[in-house]
Amino acid sequence: MEYNVPTKVGTEFSLRKIPSPQGRHTLIIIVAMKLIALLFLFNLQVTASVYSQRISLTASNTPLRDVLQSVRKQSGYSFFVESDNLRDSKPVNLNLWDNSVPEALDKIFENQPFTYTIQNNVIVVTRKERTNLSGADFLTFDSGAPDSTKVVYVQGSVRDDKGQPLVGVSVRVKGSGTGTVTKPDGTYTLKTNAAATLIFSYIGYLSREIKAQQGEIDVVLKQLNTALDQVQVIAYGTTTKRTSTGNIATINADIIEKQPVSNPLLALQGRVPGLFIQQTSGIPGANVKVNIQGINSLQQGTDPFFVVDGVPYPSVNMDPPLAGNAFPGGAGSTLQYINPSDIESITVLKDADATAIYGSRAANGAILITTKKGKSGNTKISFDLQSGIGQIPLRVKMMNTQDYRELRLEGKKNDNAPITMYDFDINGDWDSTKNTNWQKKLVGGKAHFTNLQTSVSGGTEYTQFLISGGYTRETTVYPGNTGNTRENLHFNINHRSQNQKFKVGLTGSYVANNSELVNQDLMSQAVHLPPNAPDIYNADGTLNWGRIPDTDIYSFNNPLAYQLRKYKSNTNNVIANLDLGYSILKGLDITTSLGYNKIQTTETTILPQASFNPGFIPNIRTSYNANKSLTSWIIEPKINYKKDIGLHHFEFLLGSSIQEKKSSSLLIIGTGFSSDAQLGNLASAPTIQAYPTMATYRYTGTFGRINYNYDNKYIVTLAGRRDGTTRFGSENRFANFYSIAGAWLFSEEKLIKDNLQALNLGKIRISYGTTGNDQIQDYLYLTLYNNTFVQIPYQQAIGIQPSGHSNPYLQWELTRKINFGVDIGILNNQLLISGNFHINRSTNQLINYPLGSVTGFSGIYKNIGAEIRNKSFELQIDATPLKGKEINWNISANLTLPQNKLVKFPNLDISTLSQQYVIGQPTSLVKLYPYLGVNPQTGLYEYRTHDGKITSSPDYSTDRTALVTTDPKYYGGITNTISYKQISLSFMFQFVKKTGITDRMTGVMPGTNTSTPIALSDRWKNLNDHATYQRASAESLDALIAYSSLAFSEAAYEDASYIKLRNVNLNYTFPDRWTQKIKVSTIRMFLQGQNLLTIGSFFGNDPESSFLTVLPPLRVVTGGINITL
Repeated sequence: MEYNVPTKVGTEFSLRKIPSPQGRHTLIIIVAMKLIALLFLFNLQVTASVYSQRISLTASNTPLRDVLQSVRKQSGYSFFVESDNLRDSKPVNLNLWDNSVPEALDKIFENQPFTYTIQNNVIVVTRKERTNLSGADFLTFDSGAPDSTKVVYVQGSVRDDKGQPLVGVSVRVKGSGTGTVTKPDGTYTLKTNAAATLIFSYIGYLSREIKAQQGEIDVVLKQLNTALDQVQVIAYGTTTKRTSTGNIATINADIIEKQPVSNPLLALQGRVPGLFIQQTSGIPGANVKVNIQGINSLQQGTDPFFVVDGVPYPSVNMDPPLAGNAFPGGAGSTLQYINPSDIESITVLKDADATAIYGSRAANGAILITTKKGKSGNTKISFDLQSGIGQIPLRVKMMNTQDYRELRLEGKKNDNAPITMYDFDINGDWDSTKNTNWQKKLVGGKAHFTNLQTSVSGGTEYTQFLISGGYTRETTVYPGNTGNTRENLHFNINHRSQNQKFKVGLTGSYVANNSELVNQDLMSQAVHLPPNAPDIYNADGTLNWGRIPDTDIYSFNNPLAYQLRKYKSNTNNVIANLDLGYSILKGLDITTSLGYNKIQTTETTILPQASFNPGFIPNIRTSYNANKSLTSWIIEPKINYKKDIGLHHFEFLLGSSIQEKKSSSLLIIGTGFSSDAQLGNLASAPTIQAYPTMATYRYTGTFGRINYNYDNKYIVTLAGRRDGTTRFGSENRFANFYSIAGAWLFSEEKLIKDNLQALNLGKIRISYGTTGNDQIQDYLYLTLYNNTFVQIPYQQAIGIQPSGHSNPYLQWELTRKINFGVDIGILNNQLLISGNFHINRSTNQLINYPLGSVTGFSGIYKNIGAEIRNKSFELQIDATPLKGKEINWNISANLTLPQNKLVKFPNLDISTLSQQYVIGQPTSLVKLYPYLGVNPQTGLYEYRTHDGKITSSPDYSTDRTALVTTDPKYYGGITNTISYKQISLSFMFQFVKKTGITDRMTGVMPGTNTSTPIALSDRWKNLNDHATYQRASAESLDALIAYSSLAFSEAAYEDASYIKLRNVNLNYTFPDRWTQKIKVSTIRMFLQGQNLLTIGSFFGNDPESSFLTVLPPLRVVTGGINITL
C-alpha cells in the first residue's frame, strides 16, 4: 500500500508516494482525524526573551489544563492538544523552581497518559501510545468522504524571498472567517477542510492562494515591486501605480523619517514632480508655501486641499491676529500641528482623474496624509530619540567700523550736511574702535532640536492597534530661551469580524503646541545695527540704552528689548476619524466615515514700557490677547460594489459628503496700563478694543465613480460630483464636476510580451475633467459690517460700520484639466520612467475688483472672465543601477518644466489691475522700471521712462515697463540611496531655476546710520566713476528718490537659482546576532542633515527665503537611535 506524503520542491510543494510501514499508519490516521486547534494562540510577543523564560510554579491537585495555562503564560509558547485528551488527565502535584521549559514539561507529564513534542514554538500534546507528529509525518488519508467535509491539519512556515521568516502574515481560508497569523519564527498551524483554499497575505508582499491539504505547506511571499505594486491612497479608495489612471505621487514613511523636520511638508521638497514647496523662514512653525501644478487663481484659494485620514484639514496658511511680527509674512503653518513620525504616507493628487471626485475643494490639487495603523502580529514597542543643532547657513559680510564710518562721513560730505548731536555713530558718542558682528551676536547661536517618540503596536488577524506619543522641542538661534514645543498623542484601532463582514476603525491624534517667540525677526536687527553700536547690557546686567552722560538722551534702541515683547501661543489640535463598514453581499460594501477636527489657539503679546527706549515718553504699554477656534466635522456614507465577470473587473462607488466648518476669533487689545506688572490683567487697562469674528461654512456633495478594468490591460475611470456651498448666493450654490480617464497597458499585449521581454511595464494614460473653487471669505454675497472702535466704558454700546459690498451673483471658479502620461518599466523594473504633460485652464476668476472711493468701498468681490493657463512637463525616473545580496544602489530623479500665463482678462486696460497683470504673461509678473545703472556724473541710479528718457525719479504708474516673473523656470531633485550590509546612506539634491528679489542694501539708503554690506564698497565716490552702487547720502532728497526707486526696478531682482544638498541620512542597523543577545528586535543608529549646502550666485543668506532681513532656513544636523522590542 502507498500513501501520499507532502514534499517541498523549491518554494512550492508537491506530493510523492512512499511505502508505508505496517502498523504505523493506523495510529497516524487516528491522530490526523482528531487533532483540533483548541488552546492558547496568545503570544506575549513584547520581546524575544519570552522564549527563554524559566518556569516556576507550585501545583497541588491542580487540573492539567490550569498548569498548562501557567506554562504558556511564563514561556510564551502555544499549545496544540487534542480536544478530548485533557478529559483523561490527572491532577498535577509538583513544585518547580527556575526550570527550563523541557524540564518543566517532563515533570508535568511524568504521570500523565500524554507526551509532548516542541515544534518551533508550539507544544504538541498527544497520547503516549500514539506516534508524535512532525511536519514530515503528516499523511493524506482517503476516507472516501468528500473534500468539503474532510478535515485536514496544515502547518508550515512563511518566508520572504530572502529566506527570512515573516511574522504576522495572515493565513485565511478563502470565503470564511477561519484563519490565523504566523508566529515570530514565521510558522503557523491551521485546521480546515480539504476543499479549502488558503490565502497568504502580508502588507508589502504579493498575496498567494494555495489549495489546502494535509501536512506541511511552506510558502514564500515575494515582495511587491515598491514602485508599481504598493498601495497608493486616492480619494475614497486605493490603487497601485500599475493600474492607476491618474497623475499621483506617494512619499512613504521611510522617506519622511529620514529628515529632521517638524513640518511634514518640508519632507516633500524636491521629491515630487509638479509640487513646489518653499520654506519662508528658519523660525520654528513658520509658513510653508505649497503649490501643485501652478497658480490657478488670481487672488483666491491657491492652496491645495489637505485630507488627514479622510478628514479635511485647514490650508497651510494660518493667520492669527498676533502672528504678524513673529513670522515673516504674518502667517504660521497648520501642518506643524501634525507629527511627521505618525505619518505612514503622503499622496499628492494632481490631475482631474485624481482630484475631480473631491469637486470644488481640490481645484489646486490634493495632498492626502495617511497616519500609521496597527498591524497584526507581534506586539512591538519602539523608541526613537533624536537630538541635534541648527545654525544659519551663511552670514552676509558687512562693513567693519572703519569702512562704515568712512561711508557715513562720505554721505555727510556729499550732501554738505553737518554732523549733529544725534549722529551718535560718528560724532564721538559711540566708540569708534568698537566692531561688533551683530549677526553673530543676535542670530549666530545654535538652535537645539530634540525629538522623542515611542509607540506600541500589534494585534491579531481580526483586531490591530497602535498607540504612540512624543515630545518635540525646537529652539531658535536667537539669544534667550525661545522656541516651539510640541507634545503629541496618536492612536488607531481596527477590528474586523471573524466572518469578514463587519469592520470598524478609529483613528485619533492630539497635539499640544506651545510657541514662545520674540515678536520680531531679529535678523532685521542683525543687519541694520551699526558695527560700533553700544553693548547690549550694562555692567549690572540691565539693558543698555546708550544714555549720553549728563543728558536724558538715549542713543541706542536695544535689539534684545524685543525679548521682553513676548509672543506666546498655545494650540490644541484634535483630529479623529471613525470608519464603519459592512459587507452586505460578496463584493457589495457599505461604509461611513465620520471625521472631526478642531484647532484651538490662544495667543498673547505684551509690549511693556521697559522694552522701549526710555527717551520715548508716551505710555504705550499694550497687551494683545487673541483666541481663535476652527471646528469642522464631516460625514461621508459610501456604497462600493466590485464584480468580476471573466477578465472584466468592475468597481462602482457612490457616496455623499456633508461638512460644516465653524471659525471664530476674538482679539482684545488693552492699552494705557499704569505699570508693566499689570499687562497680564486686561481689567487694569483704561482702554480696551475688541474685534470679534465668526463664520459658519457648510458644504455638501454627492459623488460617484466607475472603474472598469479588462485583464489589467485596458482601464477606464469615470467620476462625477455635484457640490453645494454656502459661500455663494442661493441661485449659484450648486455646480457639477466630472472626469474621465483611461489607461492602456500595452506591455500586456501578447505581441509586445513575446518580442520585448525586457519591457515589464508600458502604459499610456489620458485624463480630462473639471473642478471648481469656492475658497473665498464667507458671506461675501451679503453686505458685511464690522465693529467700530470699542471703548469701555462708553454707554456699553458697540457701533458697527459697513465693511464689504454685497454681490449675490458670486459663483464658482472653474478649472478644466487635461493630462497625458506614459509609464515605462524595463529590466525587471530596475528602470522606471514616468512622464506627464498637463494643461489646466481656470476661468470665471473670483477677485476683489477695485471700486472708486465714491462708493464707500475699496472693492467688491466678483467673477470676471479672466482665464489662467498652466501647463508643464513632469518627469520621474527611478533606477536601480546595482542590486545584490549585500549592496544596493537606487537613484530617484524628477524634473518639472512649468509655464503659467494669463490668457485673457476682459477690460484689463481700463482697470487699475493693469498695474499688476499683463495678458500673455505669468500671473506672478512684476512690472519694474528699466534699470540703466549709476550715472557717472551725478552718482545716482538711473532708469528709462516709458517714452525712452532717462531719469533718476521715475513715475510709478507709467514707467514700470520692464517685466520680470518669479515663477521657477524648472525645478526638481535627485536622490541617491546606497546600502551595504547594515549601512545605508542616502543624499538628496534639490535644484531650482528662478529669479528672486535681492536685498543688497538691507532696505535703507547707504550713508544713513544703518549697517551696510561690504559689497557697497563699489559705490560712486568721484566724478566720472563707473560704480555698481550710487553715492552715499545722509539726507539728499534726490538720492533718496533714486534709491527708493531701485526696489521697483530690474536691479531689485537677480538670478536666485540654487542647488541644495537638502538631506543626508546615514543609518547603521545592528546585526540580528547582536540584537538577539540583548533580547531586542532591531537597533538602528542614524545621522541626519538638512539644508547642508547651497550652491548659487544669489546675494544674501539664502535664495529660498530671498530677503536679507529674514532668518533663512537653518542648516540642521541631528543624530539618534531607534530601538524596537
